[in-house]
Amino acid sequence: MDVKAVPNILIRQVAILERFKANHEIWILSEKLIVALCFVLVFVFTWQGGLIALALLILSEACGHAFDVFRKQVNHSIDKHLARVNAHTLDLLKNSDTVIVSQMAAKEVEQLKMLENQVEPHLWQSARLKFSGDLLRIGITVLIPAVIAITASPGIDGYGVVAALLLLDEAHKSLVHLVFVRERAAEARDARENINEWIESNNSFHDDLLPEEKDCGEAGKTSGKNQLDETESFSDDDSDLEDLEANLPNNGGAPSTLHETDGDIR
Repeated sequence: MDVKAVPNILIRQVAILERFKANHEIWILSEKLIVALCFVLVFVFTWQGGLIALALLILSEACGHAFDVFRKQVNHSIDKHLARVNAHTLDLLKNSDTVIVSQMAAKEVEQLKMLENQVEPHLWQSARLKFSGDLLRIGITVLIPAVIAITASPGIDGYGVVAALLLLDEAHKSLVHLVFVRERAAEARDARENINEWIESNNSFHDDLLPEEKDCGEAGKTSGKNQLDETESFSDDDSDLEDLEANLPNNGGAPSTLHETDGDIR
């Protein structure tokens, strides 16, 4: 991502990094609570029930990760089509004023609608993948353990089933939260790298300008020195002229021609 080309991206990277720093302590505490909850699950379900719950949770997260990968591919297609729509809109507005845009030709309107319609199927596909993934996770983490518990112990107490389902639901939420924290941490890491890259590029640009500034300073010093030398040479010429006047003979008190000339010059 080229943060030098788009300053708004740099602002967003800084916001992501600062938001992660603000929530970092809370997320660390939640991770500790999730680990404690896992121990509670093991003791409640015994080691056999804990292994079953762990296997189901791993299966749930694997399925959710697969659906997330599919959604990322769909979202990439959505971004690509939206970029085409934005590029077409900018082309229409680039060399047009408000009156011409308000009276846009029907052909251009149809072309814009056609580009927008290409985005809708991908949006629906992304929504279906999101719904299917969540439904599969709920089925694995809630329905399957309930069926196993009921079939394994026909005389099980209803309160125990409810407690087991609540614990499994909390475990699922906790794992989803862990995935969310990992994603935010990855975004913050990328944002920090982009910010550092931008800072390094600006520092190198400033370093490139420093020799030019130094040359300008030396040129200014040289010009000032030359002016001072010229002034000193003028003062030396005046002193030589005065010495020459003093050595000339005085013609009856009349001013000498050289003195008159000097007076005229002055």
